[in-house]
Amino acid sequence: MIVRGIEDARLVCRAADARNIPVTLWSPPFGAAQMGPLWFQRIGALIAEEFPGLAVEMVLDCGDAPGHALAALRQGIGAIALTARPAIRRK
Repeated sequence: MIVRGIEDARLVCRAADARNIPVTLWSPPFGAAQMGPLWFQRIGALIAEEFPGLAVEMVLDCGDAPGHALAALRQGIGAIALTARPAIRRK
């Protein structure tokens, strides 16, 4: 599910938590460039506090920008989506 802010994330997590199913929350396309990794990390932290028993994976879309992907990894984002050329993704 693509989330554009904390309210979107809460809505999805409430539904998943009520059904006891894991959830994957994605940033909007090119979310790393639009909002930055800190924004996405903070949403993940708030969700972890509010839904401690729910398995949540957070995926930050970095588009085709390896620099944004590196910044996200340095920020501690655990899962990213990168559509750069295969040679760049391998690095």
